[in-house]
This record gives sequence, structure tokens and C-alpha cells, in this order.
Amino acid sequence: MTGGYSRAMARAEVEWDDGTLEVLVLRGDPPAGQGVFSSDRDLEWSVLRALTDADSAPMPAARWYDPSGEHLGTKAIVLDWCDGPTLRALLESEAENERHTLDPGDTMATIHTVDPSALATDLPVPQD
Repeated sequence: MTGGYSRAMARAEVEWDDGTLEVLVLRGDPPAGQGVFSSDRDLEWSVLRALTDADSAPMPAARWYDPSGEHLGTKAIVLDWCDGPTLRALLESEAENERHTLDPGDTMATIHTVDPSALATDLPVPQD
């Protein structure tokens, strides 16, 4: 799986007890001292879970969180898998690049329509 410069990323194929198969993404902390920058997985989980619950942003659903690393070996967020090309491949394709030019802006605009009080996170709220 490509990407994950700041966090450890992995694709996992899970077979549930009922025999169904599902592909998930695990996003976790890299080993101590090996990350590009420091960020807070607890806060990230809180925001992703709130956005998933609000169901207003086009994003993979945040499914589960291992806050201690007890089950996955590091603090890790489990997300739905979205099948598709890598961002780099998408941007290198001229036709696709033109078609998707506004997608990041549209996504950010959609996220900004979510009422901050609905997020119920520990994010600091600006006073103005």
C-alpha cells in the first residue's frame, strides 16, 4: 500500500466468523523516533469517528481504534478500504487530473459544513 509517509499504513484482508471477507486499512503510529512528525492518534480517531457519524463527508468510515496498541502492536485506526488508483497515478493522468482538480477543495468545503459541536472532540475551538 502506497502512502503513509507520516504514519504506518497497511491493507488487511479480514475473514469474519460468518465467512465474509472484507478489506480494511490500518493507520498507526510508526516506531518511536521514526515518524516524520508527531501527531495525536487519539485526537485523529475522535475527529474521524465524528465525521463518520455525521455522514456528511466523502471519506472511508472510521471503524475501530486500538488506543493502547494492545491488539495491533501500536495505536492504530481501522478504516474502510476504498478501491482505486493512487493519488499520484490519478494526478499523472491528464484527463483524470482535470476531472479531479476540484475534489480536494470540495471535500474540505464539505467537512467545513459540519457543525463543530457535532464533532464532540477535544479540538480547540476558535473564539472568532
